[in-house]
Amino acid sequence: MLSFFVVNLLIPNDPDTLELDTPSGKWELSKFPNFANSKAAIAQGQCAHTYIIENPIPLVPAVASDAAFEELTPILLGASYATGLAVTIRNQTLGSDVSIMGPSDHWPRDRAIAMASPVVTSPEEFKQFVESFVAAWPNAGRL
Repeated sequence: MLSFFVVNLLIPNDPDTLELDTPSGKWELSKFPNFANSKAAIAQGQCAHTYIIENPIPLVPAVASDAAFEELTPILLGASYATGLAVTIRNQTLGSDVSIMGPSDHWPRDRAIAMASPVVTSPEEFKQFVESFVAAWPNAGRL
């Protein structure tokens, strides 16, 4: 299982859970237990855990789990654009089969943005936007 703490993700209407359907399978976003305090901290210009993202994919075969892990980059970039915040991953959860030694160079850095400027207005728009972003990612910018 891949399971990580997501930083600075504020989805419109604050859904408790949201599933993203991607080529590797389903990613589930679920609210961090201390979501209300995290949301307040972000509004005051701090970074905070807001969601947990999980994909129940087994580590074997490695090619499938590697493909799922590679989807984190477009998920984070798409979520950042959709919400107007620097959405990233800080650590793995205790349930994760994978540990993160350091963030990818392609992931947004932890940084506070007090005034978000989202381009989506509902959880459904967020889901559609991020899923489309992930689907386009392997071919984006290629001739």
